[in-house]
Amino acid sequence: MRFLSIKGLVPFDKMAELQKRLVDLRSSGAIDDTVLFLEHEPVITHGRGLQQPGVRAGHFNYVGRDISSRFVTPTMSLPDWIEYSETERGGGLTYHGPGQLVIYPIIKLNVKSIAAYLRKLERIVVEEVASYGLENVNARLGATGVWVGERKIASIGIAVTRWTSFHGIAINVVNELDPFYLISPCGFDPSVMARLFDLLSGQSQTQLSLGWRRRLESSLARRFAREFSQAS
Repeated sequence: MRFLSIKGLVPFDKMAELQKRLVDLRSSGAIDDTVLFLEHEPVITHGRGLQQPGVRAGHFNYVGRDISSRFVTPTMSLPDWIEYSETERGGGLTYHGPGQLVIYPIIKLNVKSIAAYLRKLERIVVEEVASYGLENVNARLGATGVWVGERKIASIGIAVTRWTSFHGIAINVVNELDPFYLISPCGFDPSVMARLFDLLSGQSQTQLSLGWRRRLESSLARRFAREFSQAS
C-alpha cells in the first residue's frame, strides 16, 4: 500500500479524473493499493443519494463575507467562491474546503462487501479521533460517518467499480464550518457538523494547529496499513 500527500488546494473535478485513472490502473494490477491525502478548493458535491440538491434559504450570511451568488440548479444558487459538482459517490450533499483532510483510498476489495469496507473506514477514523482523548467517538448504523457524541466530525461516501474503491473520507480538522449552513449536509441539520480543533482544548489545540496534516496523515497511514494488511 502506498500513500500520496498532495499539497495545495486541489479542484474537485481534477481529482475525480485522477481517481478514475488510478482505479483503472489498480483494477488491472498495474499499481498497488493507493491512499491519497489532500485538501480541496471550496466545493459542494452531490452524491447518488436521494437527497435533492438545494440551498437552505437565508443562510448565505452565515459565511461571513461579501458574496454574489450564481445560479447552479433550479434549486441552488451558490456563492461565486464555491464550486458545485455532481459525483458518483454514495450520499447526499456535503462541503469540502481548506482545512478539511480528504482521504481517497484506491483499494482493490478482496472481500466483496461494500458494507464491510465502509465499517473499516469508519473504524480507522474512530480510532484516530479517539486518540486525541475525545470520548464517545462513534459510528452510527444508517448514518455512515464518524461522530463525537451528537456532532459529526467526518463524512464518508464511496464509489466502487470493478471492486476497486474510490472517493472516501472527509475529516473536519480546522476548516470553516459556515459553508455547511448553505446545505443540509447528507440530510442533517448543519449544526451537527463539528471540527476536531473545536473539540480539543488548550495544549491539544495548539499541537493540532502546528503541522496538523503531517501528524494526521502519518497516523492514518499506519492505521490504513494495519487495517488492510489482512484481506480487504
